[in-house]
Amino acid sequence: MKIITWNVRGLGRVEKRKEVMSLVMEKGPSILCLQETKLYVCDEALCASLCGRYTSFLFIPSFSGGFQWFIVIVGYYCCGGLVD
Repeated sequence: MKIITWNVRGLGRVEKRKEVMSLVMEKGPSILCLQETKLYVCDEALCASLCGRYTSFLFIPSFSGGFQWFIVIVGYYCCGGLVD
């Protein structure tokens, strides 16, 4: 099992999302954890833009009112097959 955790410092820009997708395709993690996303909304379309197909995701907003939002994407598909 591979896990990537990354303080991405914002996912609002398309360039940053492409950078995340590139890392995911290269490393093939089973779990992707992203901190400091600075996003107010996380949905299926956003997760697909980060890693293609996936099984599930969890979005945890900041309780302090800051920008420390957290996304966990689990068991997604990479390069045509399920990553174990």
